[in-house]
Amino acid sequence: MSGRGGSLQREVRRLRGDCLIANLIHPICLLLNFGMLLAVVGALVTLPELWREPSLGTAASAAILTAAAVWLSWIRISGLWHCIAARPRVVPYFRTRVGANDEPCGAFEHGFGVGNKMAALDAAASERGVAQLSEFGFSDEPRRWWEARDGLRTLDAIAGLVAASDELDQDLVALRSALEKAAEKEIQFALLVRLGPDTFISLYEMDTRKGSFW
Repeated sequence: MSGRGGSLQREVRRLRGDCLIANLIHPICLLLNFGMLLAVVGALVTLPELWREPSLGTAASAAILTAAAVWLSWIRISGLWHCIAARPRVVPYFRTRVGANDEPCGAFEHGFGVGNKMAALDAAASERGVAQLSEFGFSDEPRRWWEARDGLRTLDAIAGLVAASDELDQDLVALRSALEKAAEKEIQFALLVRLGPDTFISLYEMDTRKGSFW
């Protein structure tokens, strides 16, 4: 990667590592692990018993324990797989709240294409002599905030210079709309990396953050 674009990969590696650690030591994850272990052990005990002496009660216990073991195992494997394989996406993050409107929220829901094409986008910015997109990120919380118009200047310069895809086009349109809204209110921004789609953001995360995604 050219310039500071490699910081994206470093941030992705950091996020994956943090995700894996959280999946191993977070109290809720430890509770799920304990429950999964109990369910697996219980199923291993009751299934042979059901084979030797079939009964309705033993069959019900075996079914419940087996279902619980499968369900909890699926939850744990899904969590670990998310840490390892979730695609990174690049989203704007604002110093103060821009407002609950379509532009910032739409940009937060996109970003996979930008994350995938960051090296090419940075190269195009270098050719045009403007700041690379990667220069606007990616530490969390941001170590530096940028003027939204600086981001718009980069987007203007690189428009049409990178091989297009529906995903990238939608990302850049959404990012531009969000930065335009921030520029109108003179709100600074940075770019952050998220792993996979966010089906929800916890209230704890929102309360502890210094900035806002929208």
